[in-house]
Amino acid sequence: MPDLVLIDGGKGQLSVALAAMHDLGLNINTAALAKEFEHIFLPDRGDPVVLPKDSPALKLLQSIRDELTGSQWDITGN
Repeated sequence: MPDLVLIDGGKGQLSVALAAMHDLGLNINTAALAKEFEHIFLPDRGDPVVLPKDSPALKLLQSIRDELTGSQWDITGN
């Protein structure tokens, strides 16, 4: 199992992912990174985590999110 599941989206997408994992009996650390303001949403936390735009941690999360949502996962391509 992964140590972390990173969701591309905000609070709503995080809630759906957590519900699905709960239905499957999975308990995995999960976070969501919303693209518009780059806010990080965590379970059981009302307000998002807001890191400075130049934060190395934010840059890492953005890089992971952008890599995994890129064209390499496009199943409609070639």
